[in-house]
Amino acid sequence: MRHLVGRYIEVVTDLPASDVVDELPNVFDLAVDQLCDYFEVPRSRVDGWRINVYVMRRPERFQQLGMWSDDLPDFQFGFHRGNECWVHDQPSDYYRRHLVLHEGVHAFMYRFLGGAGPAWYREGIADMLATHAWGNGELRINQIPSDKRDAQDWGRIKVIREAVDVGQAMTIEQVMELSSRRFYDVDAYAWSWALCAFLDGHPSWQPAFRNLKFAAAQRAQEFNGRLLEKLRTGPSVEEAWQLYLSELDYGYRVADDVIWYEPPK
Repeated sequence: MRHLVGRYIEVVTDLPASDVVDELPNVFDLAVDQLCDYFEVPRSRVDGWRINVYVMRRPERFQQLGMWSDDLPDFQFGFHRGNECWVHDQPSDYYRRHLVLHEGVHAFMYRFLGGAGPAWYREGIADMLATHAWGNGELRINQIPSDKRDAQDWGRIKVIREAVDVGQAMTIEQVMELSSRRFYDVDAYAWSWALCAFLDGHPSWQPAFRNLKFAAAQRAQEFNGRLLEKLRTGPSVEEAWQLYLSELDYGYRVADDVIWYEPPK
């Protein structure tokens, strides 16, 4: 086991030393700074906070060493609980980083927002903020990859495109109704990511979406109702959503393809 220590994270891993593994603490530390900006959390509040992330090639070794709880579910990629996160090693460096960031977003939100909302928002916003660009020691979170080769094994856009091509695009309310059980299936992550990316990138609904951070501790019915009330004001959000799905591709930005609408105060 190797212990890689950053300001906000300690990575425990059975992976051999390499630049792409050993830089994970620095990547997460840079992400925390940007998460503070996105969620409007004062940096003074995160002083002294740290999470433990177990990046595992052989999970049984972590079980033997007491770095595993017997009541953990059978997860395929990653899992978060409190200030601990477990991440299975991945074939690509990008997706390994993505999962560390994704689980770290969960830990950040529960610690500093008091919750993370219903399943679609919890998983969608973690996936949105974990989708990143990394190079030359610089990190940018909340980035739709410009090229499929920049985000190997991520695959969210592929899921959406295949569904749209056969006429099986989900509506906004269908995405919002996804239960936690559905997130054993990667398709649920793709749809929740797409909805969060759409609302966060669309100038008409970005303010309402970003204000959801103040409702992160609410029950799903209240949380979703609050958002739907805002979305139903003004132009057809469902029409804009379906247009977005039809155009979605690597490098696509929602704001490049919309008519500005400012909801009434």
